Amino acid sequence: NGVLPRAGGSPSDTDSDSHCNSDVGNGGIHYQRLTPGRPMSVLFLADGRRSRVLGVNRQIVHHLGRQPFVFRGCIGPVPVQPVVRDALHGIVDALTADFGLRGLNGLDFLLDGKRLAVLELNPRLPASIALYPDALPGGLIRAHLAASLDGRLPAGGGDGNGAVVSAGQVARASTVRGVEVVFAREHHRIDATAAAALARRPWCHDLPQHGSSVPPAAPICTVSAAGGTETEVQALLRQRRRQIPFLLEQYDESSCTVSPEPGVAGQHVLECQ
Repeated sequence: NGVLPRAGGSPSDTDSDSHCNSDVGNGGIHYQRLTPGRPMSVLFLADGRRSRVLGVNRQIVHHLGRQPFVFRGCIGPVPVQPVVRDALHGIVDALTADFGLRGLNGLDFLLDGKRLAVLELNPRLPASIALYPDALPGGLIRAHLAASLDGRLPAGGGDGNGAVVSAGQVARASTVRGVEVVFAREHHRIDATAAAALARRPWCHDLPQHGSSVPPAAPICTVSAAGGTETEVQALLRQRRRQIPFLLEQYDESSCTVSPEPGVAGQHVLECQ
């Protein structure tokens, strides 16, 4: 069994193996064997010769229509076994030296126990940078520019799980963050009320414009969450993702109530009848 990643696309741009016979050989598709494991990624900073791992993340991947593996978001940092961490350090060091990588990069891989299979190198700013707003003094973009333009990596060592601990900075290792793209299940027309409702929520990002039209299977927005564990963040993302259809289809202040969001101080849940 396998999938058909399209040339020039991401691993999520795939069709199921039921379409292999008609598509293979047309020049735009190659065949990729299905491999067991959890979809993961590692975010790292490189200066062309050396690399610094910032964190390991679990990717949120689900089917969407006939595409079986669609990237929907990520959660991190997540802990990995020392043998996996050491292997990742070796892989990103080798890739950095071989390709002269600079700045922030991402590496997608599958993790099956202690075994990992590399899927894809992303020599660009990956989506997982949203999970590490305070990983480095001055922020990741400043570090990205310094590494890209000047070949400089920030001083500091690792925290044992891949996240950078810079000199004079206290690592916030207890904070886990997540982001998830919300895809439309049906056609939506974003009116002024819906657009304003989305904009009022600090955990809503990549917002659609007032008057825009969102077709089925297209992204509506991105939701974010932070917590103490991967499980807590996953639950918050699921809760917030499920609120979006209410905001678009049933938002009416006369029939909605606002209640505190469980376990998150200062955040609230919109419940529509």
